[in-house]
Parts: sequence; C-alpha cells; structure tokens
Amino acid sequence: MTVRTDAGKAVRRYELKYLVSPADALVLEARLSGLLAYDTHTRDGSYEVRSIYFDDAGDTHLKEVQDGLSDRSKWRIRFYNRSDRYISLERKRKRNAMTLKESCAISRADLEALMEGRSPRGGDALLRSFSAAQAARGYRPRVIIDYQRVPFIYPAGNVRITLDRQIRCGNGFEAPFDCDGLSIPVEGSLLEVKYADFMPDFIRLALQVNHLAPASFSKYAVGRQTLHYMSINYPTGMEDYNGYWPFAAQSIKRMLDKLYLEEGDVSDMWDVQNAADMWLFNQLLYSKDTSEHAKNVYYSKRNWKDVDERLWMTPWDIDLTMQLNFCVHDSGMLQQDHRYDGKVCTVDVTPDMILPMGLLDYLTEPECPEGREMLKSRWRQLRLGAWSNDSIMGYIEEKRALLDESGAGIRDAERWSHEKPFFHIERIESWLSQRLIALDAYIASL
Repeated sequence: MTVRTDAGKAVRRYELKYLVSPADALVLEARLSGLLAYDTHTRDGSYEVRSIYFDDAGDTHLKEVQDGLSDRSKWRIRFYNRSDRYISLERKRKRNAMTLKESCAISRADLEALMEGRSPRGGDALLRSFSAAQAARGYRPRVIIDYQRVPFIYPAGNVRITLDRQIRCGNGFEAPFDCDGLSIPVEGSLLEVKYADFMPDFIRLALQVNHLAPASFSKYAVGRQTLHYMSINYPTGMEDYNGYWPFAAQSIKRMLDKLYLEEGDVSDMWDVQNAADMWLFNQLLYSKDTSEHAKNVYYSKRNWKDVDERLWMTPWDIDLTMQLNFCVHDSGMLQQDHRYDGKVCTVDVTPDMILPMGLLDYLTEPECPEGREMLKSRWRQLRLGAWSNDSIMGYIEEKRALLDESGAGIRDAERWSHEKPFFHIERIESWLSQRLIALDAYIASL
C-alpha cells in the first residue's frame, strides 16, 4: 500500500530480517534471480546504499532498539552509489513486523544544512517536520552506514527482497559522499523480506535454506556499537603524550589495587562488555603468547582525559593466534628453527583447554555476577551471528578460495614440503569445530 503525501510518499509493508551465511546467500541469489526481477536501478544486479542516521541529544532511537521496543522510529538521509543525483530524507516507523516508511527528495544543499543542524527553507512536509524536530530535540548525524545491496522485486503483493553484504559504518560527516567506513563484524548477508499484502507461495518456498531463522538486526544500532568500540581519542603532541602515560598508568594501578586488595567490584572501572569480548576472543582462538600467559591485552581509554572513562581493552600482538600450537619458552631462550635442547619447542593445544587470562578471568569469579552473565549473553549473540559454525567456516572457505585462485596455497606447500596445499587450513577447521563445541559447554556452565 502506497500513500502519496505532498511530493513524497509513504510505503507500508511487513518486514522480516534474517542473517544468512555466505553459502546460503549465494544459493538464495541464484534462486531468486531465476524467479524475480532485479530492481531497475541496479548496476550488474546490485547498487551501493549509503544512509546517514540521525538521533536526538538523548539517543532516543538507539535506546528504543537496545530496549527491544516493538514500536519505534528513526530518521535517515539516503543516497546511492555515492551520487547526489537522488537524495531522500526518510522516517521509518516500526510496529512489530509492520513498517511505515515516509520519504521525500531533498537537494544536496538541504543535506548539508541538516548535517550542520540548520533548517532548509521550504521543502516537503516531511522535511519541515524533521527540521522542527531537529530544532526542538537536537537531532544530529550519528553514524553513516553503507552496504552493497542485491534487490529483487515482484509486483503482486508489492514484494521486495534484498540481500545486503559488505556492511560498513563510519562518522566522516564532513565528507558524507566520499568517506570510507569500518567493516561491521557481520559474516554473510542480511536478508530482508518485505511485502504489503501477501507473500506468494513460490517465493516463500524459494527462501527455504538451511538454518534460516528471523533475526533482530539493526544496522543503525550495530554501527553505533562498532564505532563506540573502534574509536579512541589518541593523545596528540608531546604535551599530550607526557600527560597520557602517567594518567593511564594511574588508572590501571587504581583498578588493579582495588581488585587485588579485594576492595569490591571493579566493574565500575572497566567496560564489562568490552572485557567480555576480549575474554571470548582470546578463548576462541586460544591466543597464547610465547611464554606461559595469554596474549597481551592493551589497556587504554577512548577519551583519556576523562577521569571517569572506564578502561578499554584491545588485542595486542596476536601473531601466533590460530597456530594450534605454541612455544613454551620465552623468545630469548629460543635458538634457530625454534629448537631448545634439540627439541622443537611446541606443545599441542587440545580444543577443550581453557586459557588462563589473569585480570580478564575476574569476569568468571563469584564477585562479578555481571561478568558471567555478560559472557553468556554475548556468547549466545555471537554464536547466532558472526561466530556461528556456518559463518566461521564460510569465512575460512572464502580465504581458502583466494589462496587457491592466486596459487599461494600450492606455492606454500612446495616451499614448506607439505603433503598437500591447505594442510594447515584443514587442521584449523577441524580444531575450531571441536573448540566451539567445548566452549559452548564451558560457557554455559559458568
């Protein structure tokens, strides 16, 4: 159902979302291309979508998503293939599975005004409505999301099916048509199924693939979260550096003193979700150093001058990760060919081994119930998405294909006298499959 409003339009549809593996995405695209027409605006079957999402001073729309509200809305500006030939302002409202999208065309000058918090003159009723909301509630651009979209359409039932891949986010608001973004950690594609009145049975049957289950996925919310965890306010200039290091050291010492002197919960001093992500990341890869401890964790602060900013952690020096064995002596004791006293200095890591991680293991202690619940919740979320068996194995197979096409796999086998190419990749796949089973059981027991 489409309702015209001034120069704009409003489209009401049911909308369902699914996260699909790379292999299933290829199957779906092949099936749908034989049954449905591509959107007429595509180039060779796809186009790039770029959306600039706005939120008010209180991040109302982000919180609506995070709280799982079934009745919510969002504002965005959208254009295609990084061109200003057609730019639209959109308000999308959602109630359960039903969405209402209102849109109107705007000019590049209108876009620039809205990005700067200024109200364009005149325009469509929807543009005037957003300008009023911007003045009253302080709407500002929060994140830029872009992705490659493969769109299919079918007129009966006003059906629209899209596969979105290569989802990225950024905050280059000063150059919205030119900036590049960070990859969002989503393996595979986001399948969106939209229809107004009914879904024809032959399309419903064509969408049946392995492990297809509805997913709650907001590109806006995931993009905001990715920027939050990927951005750091680095010190600049010698004056900043000279102030940063003692400041960071004091913050870390304060947390460690509180922890080891048993002066209570330290969760108010670090970002629990970030710490949980670090613990899960190191456990999945058994990221062990050349000595008897986990790989280094780099402690920092996103805004280092903010005294109340919680400590933030990121992987550091993970060159031995995923090698399935590790040196058990410090690097200074190693001789040529990683031999020590005539023996190769490695031991096998079994898939059920749990890696001790010092400070991060505090998350699993009785004194930190929030940490244990965060580990369980985050693990369940990752296992349904980027860390599902299909996603992980699909990613490895994608890289294997690149090595195969380039001939690098054969050259590696010849250089190191392997019996066959991809010997290590097959070992990684086998080990990771068992590792995921072991971690499923261990994390559920916390």
